[in-house]
Amino acid sequence: MDSAQPYRTADRATPTNDTGRAARVRLFALLAEGERIAFHIASREALLATEPSLQQFFRRQAAQEARHAAIFDRVVAYFGREIDVAAIRASAAFNVESSAIAQMLARAVASGNLPLMVIGLQGVIEGVGVAILESMRPALHADGALFEPIRRLVLAKERAHQHIGERALAVAMSDGRITYSAAASALSDSLACAHSLLLANEEIFERVGRSTGAMCADVTLHAEAFLLATRRIQTGRSN
Repeated sequence: MDSAQPYRTADRATPTNDTGRAARVRLFALLAEGERIAFHIASREALLATEPSLQQFFRRQAAQEARHAAIFDRVVAYFGREIDVAAIRASAAFNVESSAIAQMLARAVASGNLPLMVIGLQGVIEGVGVAILESMRPALHADGALFEPIRRLVLAKERAHQHIGERALAVAMSDGRITYSAAASALSDSLACAHSLLLANEEIFERVGRSTGAMCADVTLHAEAFLLATRRIQTGRSN
């Protein structure tokens, strides 16, 4: 079970009083909203995928994203004691749902464009999640070992989701549904949208000790690695 142990860990924890707690709660709320969007996109991808194995992978991802959203909601509720959690959640929902990357994904869903969904979700949004989770460990020192099991769990799943996307996009390239150059262009557009979301929440990252510029650079590196891996898989399928 993905969520059982982190929930038990959180139930045993002792809250901290450091001044960065509110920023961390806001960051967890953003992560929860991102997971909810990922759930909806992955659910749609499962319906559009042509390979049974990819359909199964996307369904599994959707279920995992729903669990991750529940985990982060639980973390927000716990760490948000004596903080206006309702306002933080409302702000996070607005920030994510109104973001350019969310709107881009919504258009891809409306048009049934699976390659663009994969590029936006597994290629970029998952990279945002990975970058945040990779950078959070030093910032969470005040919470001791409380969050580490959750961080490691979700981080491993996010990386696995990226690999699913690499294969799915390679299949789409092999089937002629998108070219490599078109995928690279779409990835660049998605990255620009993701960067704008990160910049809009610059204060949160600064408060947890990570510059927004560094976060944007991390997300770009993950996206570039995603596209290169996709190209290698597609080349292997063609040989």
